[in-house]
Amino acid sequence: MADSTEALIRLTQKIERAKQHILNVEAEWASFSQAGGYALRFNDDANKRERSYYVATAEEIPPGIPLAVGDAIHNLRSSLDHIAHHLMVVGTGRPGPFENVYFPIFGTASKCKTGLPRKVKGMRKDAVDAIGALEPYGGGIGEILWHLHCLDIIDKHRLLLTVYGGLFAHSILPTQREQIERNYMGSYQTQVPPDLRGFMVAANRFPIKQGDILLTIPDSEVEQNINFTLGPAFGEPKIVYGKPVIPTLHHTMQFIRNAVLFNFQRMGLLA
Repeated sequence: MADSTEALIRLTQKIERAKQHILNVEAEWASFSQAGGYALRFNDDANKRERSYYVATAEEIPPGIPLAVGDAIHNLRSSLDHIAHHLMVVGTGRPGPFENVYFPIFGTASKCKTGLPRKVKGMRKDAVDAIGALEPYGGGIGEILWHLHCLDIIDKHRLLLTVYGGLFAHSILPTQREQIERNYMGSYQTQVPPDLRGFMVAANRFPIKQGDILLTIPDSEVEQNINFTLGPAFGEPKIVYGKPVIPTLHHTMQFIRNAVLFNFQRMGLLA
């Protein structure tokens, strides 16, 4: 158990480093937003009796954001390769280092079926079975690993990943809030959520640019404060185009930490 615990601590270091880069992305975006990187305004149309919220300014996203995104991605991909190398050490009983050892990730299930055996030679059968159970390919349980792999390839070959601003959510509108209240009152729930004004509803507009209208609502839906959730979104590759960067990085990190590393330790694969 001591060996397993020591390995877990060592194999977590790359994930923790990725976490720091993700926090840097969040901090850079907050600074960019607070400086007015994306300023939103509204226009009222008295004839139509409606209000439109639009992007008044849209500055170029500072290079520090995609750079930090790339660093997070590479550390997450490297953490998987470190896990694969450790499984090779355990499987062979030799300390290594081993050349050309990578955590196997594939584009399709068929490629995984034919390619996996070649990538895991030297690992114990239970480790091979555990990797296969993750379905680390496009369309599988571990599809997020395929996305990570594709992003890492891009980041390794040129300086910046393409990142744009996107709209992901806005404040719940009065009619939507009323519908939720009716649903609660008509169910077995006896208490309506205390602060429905804080709820956000999904929106999907990407990439946003100056002059874009984000939302148009009738005057009856207008309230004093309506909030919009903006954030960086991937502009490439196609499989993740438009996906929010920060939630995607957090989800990927948690998948590697929990479904891969911690799960492998629980199964006794690290020692």
